[in-house]
Amino acid sequence: MCHMNTASPNSFVRLPQVLKETGLSRATLYRKVQNGTFPKQSRIATRCVGWRRSALDQWLQNPLAAFGDNGAIAADGTRLGHYCSSRSLRRWAAMSLARPDPCSRSR
Repeated sequence: MCHMNTASPNSFVRLPQVLKETGLSRATLYRKVQNGTFPKQSRIATRCVGWRRSALDQWLQNPLAAFGDNGAIAADGTRLGHYCSSRSLRRWAAMSLARPDPCSRSR
């Protein structure tokens, strides 16, 4: 298995980094949290929250399947999810179909 991130799976990721890694807007991220299609944040301190690295990595591996987003299906059979109109989801779908998995080995 290929690990793109070397941080501990128990570490926390703060909002700016989550937005940068996912390509989601702040509003879309919180909407997905509320709808259950993105991991919930954890309280780190009184006025501080973050996302577990392991949950974020799981979502990044497959944003559509990780948290039950199982809506529309593209012409090629790829599930697009309930937010198939969001720019970031369309971008992710196009990128994942256009290039091979960087972790797979050619033989």
